[in-house]
Order: sequence, then C-alpha cells, then structure tokens
Amino acid sequence: DRICNLMARVLWLWCCVVVACAAAEPILDVHLIPHSHCDVGWQLTVQQYYDQEVKFIFDTVVDELWADSEKRFIWVEITFLKMHWESQETTDEWRRRFTTLVDNGQIELVRGGMVMHDEGAEYYESAVEQMYDGHTWIQATGLRVATDTRQATFGTKSLPKYAWHIDPFGHSSVSPTMWAWSCFDGFVINRIDYEKKDKFKLEKKLQFVWEGSPTLGETAQCFTHTLDHHYGPPADCQWEAGKNKPITDENLDTKAWELVTDIKGRALEFEGNVILVPFGNDFMFQNATEEFENMDKLLAYINAKSDYYGVYIKYSTLVEFFDALYAEGLSYTKWTDDFFPYISSVDSHWTGYFTTWPNLKSYARSSAEYLRTAEQLYVLASSSKWESDPFNAIYSMRHAIDVVQHHDAITGTSPDPVSEHRMPFCDLQLNSCKSPPTTSIRFTRASTMCFLS
Repeated sequence: DRICNLMARVLWLWCCVVVACAAAEPILDVHLIPHSHCDVGWQLTVQQYYDQEVKFIFDTVVDELWADSEKRFIWVEITFLKMHWESQETTDEWRRRFTTLVDNGQIELVRGGMVMHDEGAEYYESAVEQMYDGHTWIQATGLRVATDTRQATFGTKSLPKYAWHIDPFGHSSVSPTMWAWSCFDGFVINRIDYEKKDKFKLEKKLQFVWEGSPTLGETAQCFTHTLDHHYGPPADCQWEAGKNKPITDENLDTKAWELVTDIKGRALEFEGNVILVPFGNDFMFQNATEEFENMDKLLAYINAKSDYYGVYIKYSTLVEFFDALYAEGLSYTKWTDDFFPYISSVDSHWTGYFTTWPNLKSYARSSAEYLRTAEQLYVLASSSKWESDPFNAIYSMRHAIDVVQHHDAITGTSPDPVSEHRMPFCDLQLNSCKSPPTTSIRFTRASTMCFLS
C-alpha cells in the first residue's frame, strides 16, 4: 500500500507539472500562407502553363476569396497575372474583384517581378529590369503596349513590401542588397545547403538579418526568413486532383492531430510564438474550392479547441505574418555570406546549371546589351515623328529577356523541348528589335543626325 500511495503521489505530481507547463505555454500564432508556385516555363512553355493550369488558379481563387473575407492568397509571378489580366476571356467583373481583393489585403502581390529570377546565372541588371517591369505594370505607369480597360489599376499602394523567393537554386548576397534598395521590409528564402539548414534549425536561426555588403553596411541589410521545410503544404494537406482523401467526420480528428503535430515540430525550430506555414505547391489551387473547403474544416475544428491543441491557425499573407513577427520585438543574428552552392543532399550539388545551355546564357546577355542601346537611342529620338513607332518591338524584347531570367530558364533546368522553345522566341523579338524602323532611328537635334544600324 505504501508503494502504491507513493506511485500515486508521483503520478499526481507529474500530472501537475504537465498541466502547469501546458498552462504556461502560449498558444502558437500560426500564419498559414496560401500560395501557388507557378514557374514561368519549366516542364511546359509559358503559354502552355497559362492555358492548361494557371488561368484556373486565378479564377477559382478569386471566387473563393470573394465569398469569404477570412481567406488569403499571395501571388508572385506578374507575367502570368499580366497575361490573365489582358486576356480577352477575362471579364471586367473578375478584374474588379481582383483589384478589390488586392486593395483590402486578401490578395497580396509579393516580390512583384515578372518572374522569380535565378540568383546564380543571370546578370544583375537583367534581374533588376524584370523587377522594374513588374512593379511598373502594377503601378500602371511606364512601359505599356496599349491603354485600354485591360491595363492594371492597382497603384502604388499595392507595391510589394516583401519578397517570396523560395525556388531559386541557392541565394546570392546581392539579393538582400537588391531587396533593401527596393524598400522591401523582408523576404523569404528556401533552397540553401541542407546541412546549413539543419544547423539553423537546431540553433533556431532560420530567421536572421542578412547583410549583403560589408561596404554598404546597414543600407544593404534585409530581414530574412528561411522556410524550415520545402514550400509544400503541411501534413499532406493537398486535396485537388485526388492528392489525398477529403476531410470527413471519420478522419477529421486524426488529420487535425497530424496538422498540429507538424506545426509544433516546426515551432521548435524558431524563436518566438509566430509561425509561418506555407499552404501551397507547384501550380496548386487550380481547384481552390476543394483546397479551401478541406482546410476550412481542419481550421474550424482545431481553433475551436485552441487551448487544448495549443495552436491557433489562420489564413494569412506575408504582410500579416511579418507584422505579427516584428511585434514580438525579438533580436536576430546577422548573416553576411551567400548560400552557394545549393546542396540538397549528400550527393546532389546544384552546380551544373552554372554552365548548362551556354548559348542561351550568352544570347540573353548579348540581347540585353543590344536592348539597352536601342532603348537609349529611342529616348534620345523621342521628340522625332515616327513613320512607325518601334516602341512595341523594344517592349517585346524586354519581355523576352525578362522571361529568360526565370530560375528554370537561364539555368537550363527545363526539359530540352522547353529550353529549345526559348531560343527562337528570343531570336524573333531580337530580330524585330533590329528590323526597320528600329534600326533606322533617325532624328535631328542640334543639327546632329544619329543612326542605329
């Protein structure tokens, strides 16, 4: 009896400790970030991706967010958004709804470049140019092909504050400088050396202040969040196209525990109580209704018992996540190196793409040089009267060069048929830019005649 009483007291004391610890542990503030990683050309060409997959993402996501003000979504690739916006199949009502959702913060345009550019094989000027073109389109000023109802009308209020750069194969120290000088308040990265990422996890240093240049100092610093896992959904929470069984009353409790366990495992790798969890994948949300309906059931079930589970999950954007994170007032370490080469496993060193498809790399660089000359002479001749204004040809060439900066384009990591498709596309735009009247730009200024030949 004495032994039984002693064991009972020990068990009671252990339970008290567990309850006390649970009571003292704050509920995790979980920001679930719905997104779709849409490569501007990878397994398929840009046009094929848009026709077969991306346009359905735009349509179904807007429908879901319009019906529920609690839902959120982030969008990165302005090339696809521009294609959908200017498509004759897109209705004015869709454009109105999309603009409203951006304005009220349910849709956040992040990063704002025409593509998610590579950081190891491209030239920095071309990376800056595609960012400029994307931000210009968002503001609806600057370079345009036509001025009609299909032009963007978001304005400067919608310019991105944060970058989402989660798929380039390694990260350059130029990036934090570029983001800081673009007035970004932070950015998210992913693909770094797996051993380094494991070390960061153990030390809870996946979030840091990245200083891109010791010479530029604080002006080249940008706060950086590193995804603890890949950018895919937590606990296999992806349902469209039969990926996983839908959430039902029979499996709801089990899936809730799986999701909570996944989140709490991630929380151990970060300082603080605010956790970012990506909810998306490659070209995910083509059926946004199916994705949101299943996740809604899990969130409602878990949040109704948030004290029990120790988490509260909400759909969120990068603005909302970083606002909550910065409000914690934590201090972070400084990082001054780059993240090259990208090593995803012991026998997977991503270094071949530095030299893959050298002709495409060379063509992109030489085309950019030619484009710069054409643009400069066009500006000088802007007061002239044109028989046929060459601006459209120059604009098309800019677009072609922008698309080539994508991290599966200039790297040569697309299948050969897709990479082979890029060469004649660039060649067509370059020849258009070289052809008369572009190469016969003539203008008179102070009795001086200039020619581009």
